[in-house]
Amino acid sequence: MKDGRIVADVAAWGLSGDQLFELMGAVGRAATAAPAAKFHGRRRIELPEITLHVEAGEIVGLAGLAGHGQKEILRRIYQASRTRKDTGCIVTGEAAYVSGDRQREGIFPPWSIALNITLASMRRLAHFGFIEGAEESRLAESWRQKIAIRSSSTTQSILALSGGNRQKVLVARAFATESEIILFDDPTRGVDIGTKRELYEQIRAAAGSGRCFLWYTTENEELFLCDRVYVFHEQRVVDEVERAGLTEERLLRASFIEA
Repeated sequence: MKDGRIVADVAAWGLSGDQLFELMGAVGRAATAAPAAKFHGRRRIELPEITLHVEAGEIVGLAGLAGHGQKEILRRIYQASRTRKDTGCIVTGEAAYVSGDRQREGIFPPWSIALNITLASMRRLAHFGFIEGAEESRLAESWRQKIAIRSSSTTQSILALSGGNRQKVLVARAFATESEIILFDDPTRGVDIGTKRELYEQIRAAAGSGRCFLWYTTENEELFLCDRVYVFHEQRVVDEVERAGLTEERLLRASFIEA
């Protein structure tokens, strides 16, 4: 099956891996190992078993089958950016994290839209231990407009929003910080196509201003928005693909066949 329809009905006996990939539309060359690379400039991430690199203004995708280490990498990077403890991960630059599981890891249901947007910016908004309400409101309202969150006011409960607009709030929370690195953990999962397109525009605009993105997604079409993609298999990178060389066939082959 491919894209929700049956494209072939063949006997399994004698079916080779190459024939299977041809049927799936995967005719690209096999993945090449990329066990280590560099992280340049102000944005740098180092792990003992894998090194990623991303430049200011880049959008870098993390691909591969779910459960092959992409989420764990994002969480380790985020933790390392916020603590001095030895996490086995070195990050140069502040990171913000956007979860795709908005109900469990994202929103704070009892709070307003404004509080959900400004939560990660509280330290910056505080003056002598106090939060200036007007400044907080201005920050929330500015990002409500920039991200096109559909609500009449940021004083509304976040529960008054649709699922797509709740996800926009999580993106706005990350963008409202001064973080140079934005970590995306499948953030558009379950979001309607209109909201996705609006978020894509905001991501590209933020990258244009110098921020960089490390983006794990389970939707292959989103990987084509990235400048470069790392494909994961069994907790390690098995392929590194620039946008010009990115094809669905290459992604599939690297995801299923360990280099």
